[in-house]
Amino acid sequence: MNGVPGGAPQTSIQWIFLFEDGEIYSNTIGGGTKTAGETSHPSLSGFRGPVSGGTGVFKGASGVLVGVIEGQTITFTFDVHCD
Repeated sequence: MNGVPGGAPQTSIQWIFLFEDGEIYSNTIGGGTKTAGETSHPSLSGFRGPVSGGTGVFKGASGVLVGVIEGQTITFTFDVHCD
């Protein structure tokens, strides 16, 4: 996906985070793409996207998900509001 002419490729990501008491959903856009034969996550530096719902204690969740990638490690930060 490339929304800006001449810009870097973008990757659409749908996240589903599973917790003991429910799930949190988010759809994000991040830079980078996988190359042929690459099995790890795309070479992203990070991403930010909306929390788009959830189940269980997270039913009706809204807010923001931020992911920071350093090497093969992704750190997620949530700012979540639930009904």
